[in-house]
Amino acid sequence: MMYQPGAVITGDAKFYTFLEGRIAAAASAKTDNPLEIRSRQLVKSTYEMEQIFHSACPTGRISRKTARFACSSLEDCLVYACEQYKGPFYIYEVEMPDAVAAPMALTGYARKVAKNEWLLAKAIAAEYWDPKRSWHYWEYLDSAMTILKSGTRFIPPLALHQAVQDRKDLYDEDATNAGKIDWLSGQPRIRTRHKYLQHFALPAARGRYVLGILWLWEASLSAAIRSSRHLLASSVGMSNRSCR
Repeated sequence: MMYQPGAVITGDAKFYTFLEGRIAAAASAKTDNPLEIRSRQLVKSTYEMEQIFHSACPTGRISRKTARFACSSLEDCLVYACEQYKGPFYIYEVEMPDAVAAPMALTGYARKVAKNEWLLAKAIAAEYWDPKRSWHYWEYLDSAMTILKSGTRFIPPLALHQAVQDRKDLYDEDATNAGKIDWLSGQPRIRTRHKYLQHFALPAARGRYVLGILWLWEASLSAAIRSSRHLLASSVGMSNRSCR
């Protein structure tokens, strides 16, 4: 689906409904297929993670349950999109005036532990909504986004330019560091708010996010799960929205 300049894309809970439908269907249909089993585990762990993050969402904030997501640069968009899309995709310039920044890598790590370590996932969610550590790769959440320019089409596989590879390396560093933190130690957390503000700041010249990929749950994550045979075989999926 193509979007035209001026279109307003609002959030909804379709992805949650999709996950709930998959979980309900799996409960009434047993399988011995290892790929299907892993696909179901992926769906369930994603749902559990999203539930924890939704419950931890501060009052007055847009929840991940109904948010739209964007990046602040083309490089960050491509880091995400190149992992998620096997066919052509579009990146749009969008406006998200009330967006909130959050470290994306935390969702992927929380998804891994949500099933067996609820308190750990809850601690990770608290950091997601109120970052006090230094993170490099941010996603931006808002209840809606306005399309500013026609989308630019990209056709995988893409050769990652050094700038994109550098951002991917920083995302991977965030993911690695998330696994090294003793989230339940109760030790004071080092505040690095200056870095958070640096990444959160809107471009002063135009007052809007420079570039944003439409992270349409139903278009990307749902498709990724539906094609889980290919997804799991190729080990695709980064985080968040996170069958990612």
